[in-house]
Amino acid sequence: MLQILVPTDFSDNSYNALFYAVHLFKNEECTFHILNVYDKEDTGCKNKCKEGLDAIAHRLVRDVGRNKWHKLKKIPVHSSLTHGVADYARKHEMDFMVIGNKGKDETKDILFGNNAMQLVREVNCCPILIVPLEVDFKNVEKIAFISNYSNPISGESVKALKFINFITESILVPMTIE
Repeated sequence: MLQILVPTDFSDNSYNALFYAVHLFKNEECTFHILNVYDKEDTGCKNKCKEGLDAIAHRLVRDVGRNKWHKLKKIPVHSSLTHGVADYARKHEMDFMVIGNKGKDETKDILFGNNAMQLVREVNCCPILIVPLEVDFKNVEKIAFISNYSNPISGESVKALKFINFITESILVPMTIE
């Protein structure tokens, strides 16, 4: 069973990433770990986090229905965002992580938000898919693999590429940058 981590800040962008992930893995047996990190250690903050996680899980089931292959696990974590997500991913041996490209407080003029970039730098135990806001799920038919051939491709990168290629049943198109 695949373990898929989807951090959320309860924004439309993070919900879109979860929605995309559920469609991407629709034919795979998965547990989706929907994780929200809160930084204040008090009962009110933790309860608000749990209510938000319940709401997002309810919305997802309402929007896409139940899938016999999928389990939803709602995780509230008290920590800083980057450390909370990275520690959870490492300790629970996530196979894949899906995130939105920006948080709810970030400007529309940027492609990747600060939190997305921090997570990409910190989480190195699993591949990460970054889903832009307002991108509807569409079956992936081709994956472009770009290399300049001057740097060796890591085994982990090849493994991630093969994984996505297998899940999407897509064609891998190698390209070079000169």
